[in-house]
Amino acid sequence: MKKDGLFDVTMGSWDGAEDSDLVGLLLLDRLSKDTCLPLKSLGLYRDDGLLIIQNANGPYVEQLRKKITRTFKQEGLKVTVSASSKVVDFLDITLDLTDGSFTPYTKPDNPLLYVDVNSNHPAKIKRNIPLMIEKRINGLSSDSNKFGAAKPIYEAALKRSGHDHNLEFKDCEEQRKTKKRRTRKVIWFTPPYSNGVQTNIATKFLQLLDICFPQGHHLRKLFNRKTVKVSWSTLPNIGQIIASHNKRSLRKRSRQVNERTCNCRGARKDECPLEGNCLKSGVIYEAQVTAGRETYSYVGLTEGPFKKRYTAHNSSFRRPAARKATELSKKIWELKDSGTEFQLTWSILDRGTPTPGTHNCDLCNTEKLWIIKNAKRRDVTPLNRRSEIAGGCRHRAKHLLKNFMNEEDAIP
Repeated sequence: MKKDGLFDVTMGSWDGAEDSDLVGLLLLDRLSKDTCLPLKSLGLYRDDGLLIIQNANGPYVEQLRKKITRTFKQEGLKVTVSASSKVVDFLDITLDLTDGSFTPYTKPDNPLLYVDVNSNHPAKIKRNIPLMIEKRINGLSSDSNKFGAAKPIYEAALKRSGHDHNLEFKDCEEQRKTKKRRTRKVIWFTPPYSNGVQTNIATKFLQLLDICFPQGHHLRKLFNRKTVKVSWSTLPNIGQIIASHNKRSLRKRSRQVNERTCNCRGARKDECPLEGNCLKSGVIYEAQVTAGRETYSYVGLTEGPFKKRYTAHNSSFRRPAARKATELSKKIWELKDSGTEFQLTWSILDRGTPTPGTHNCDLCNTEKLWIIKNAKRRDVTPLNRRSEIAGGCRHRAKHLLKNFMNEEDAIP
């Protein structure tokens, strides 16, 4: 976070592409208002922009260049403008306004690399790589001459990877004339692929499908070989596995070294709810209520320090207005109303890292796992509801963009 309130989003971060699109839309709106040009003549993708103007003289183009630079500077950004160009390299295509042609473009210092034929990837993926490259070059070439001039570097890169395929030009207009078919709703089974597995998993799965849903079965219409298909998912390579393991280990070690575990003082040190670990954050905790022969168990989570969540629980035990705050507070008030004596103990079950903005928040999923485990125990009565398992990530809301914008920064 910077002093003026701006913040940087690093490449590869969660929601980085979405943030870039939002900033791009804001800049396009500002540029359209500052330059008085229609939005359809402006284009922006990530950090590459394109502006098309017709019948413009030199002074007018120079004024536009200064306005664009000033607009970016007002937003704290820098921009390099190349004006009065009739041949432009934009993303992966070269546009020529003199004759209306276009051709594929590759950066000189960016060699082409494709998946090797001997790699541990499904055979169908490796077989279709040359066809995908051929289709892409056809779409980026205005005619056969442009295609023929661009294909040598792609064919050389394919041969270096072991692919023996000659790229051919095909008219894209004829391909677009094919009648569009109605898409069928398909359920995909995508097991991980490995060359070391000799069993044909796809064939076995489809055979099981035929056995479980034979002709005449009331679910045959939903589960058959036309509605259920098999594909493959690839696993991370050894380098990615090692890097992920090292990052996880270093993060865990630094958290253990730098973390202060308790701030209880004096006589209250012996009354710490977690025996000296009350300041741990990102934890899945369990509260056990023992009343006579009955033991009740409640599983919860907290992203911040446990002591803050512990204080909130104790507040709900004292204030009648908060008696329905959680399932745990409901049980405590039920026991207090009936005059039943009870004992409350706390413990940490697991730890996790909140990852908002995704469908796989580690902290929330870990809590759901422990709720499921707790429901199968016979020595305690679980207090959590089943609906908690289907709930969404509770850390997502505070990371929404609206929480970081002032009223004057909002887009009208």
